[in-house]
Amino acid sequence: MKRVGMAIAAFGAFLWTSAASAGEGIGAKVNVQGGYGHIFSVPFYGIGLGAELGGDIGKSVGIYGGIQYERARTEYGLPVHFGQLGLTVEGILDRFRVGGGLHFPYFALERESTNSKLDKIGIGLHLSATFDLVQTREFNLFLGVRPQLDLLGKDRTLSAHATFGVRF
Repeated sequence: MKRVGMAIAAFGAFLWTSAASAGEGIGAKVNVQGGYGHIFSVPFYGIGLGAELGGDIGKSVGIYGGIQYERARTEYGLPVHFGQLGLTVEGILDRFRVGGGLHFPYFALERESTNSKLDKIGIGLHLSATFDLVQTREFNLFLGVRPQLDLLGKDRTLSAHATFGVRF
């Protein structure tokens, strides 16, 4: 766990220095999200939070690295924990941002029959599209969508998330 923390800190420092050297400064995003997905042919739905650190390089590209966590339930009421650490590259066109990236998901399904979890770590791809509802010099409020595919060993999840957040 200590190595994971050191890797996250190093990744954050890399993004911070990359954005600062580009001349546009660093930025951050914080969002809340609602999602719906499938694993093992069982639907799940939930809500979550996300935080990203990065910035815009020039006026047309943004790069952010971050963490997402979602607490969900299957249609049968089983609790699901879904977290991920990833990187997103965005193309910027005025109020619109469209991009995608790579992430490393952690998925855990709590079982009722035993006091244990089915959990898996994997790799995934995501797309993102956001629209800035409000733009100021200090912050932007945005709405977005984020479909993703996660490969968890032999299994996979397909999910889509609606997001509302602030970029500053």
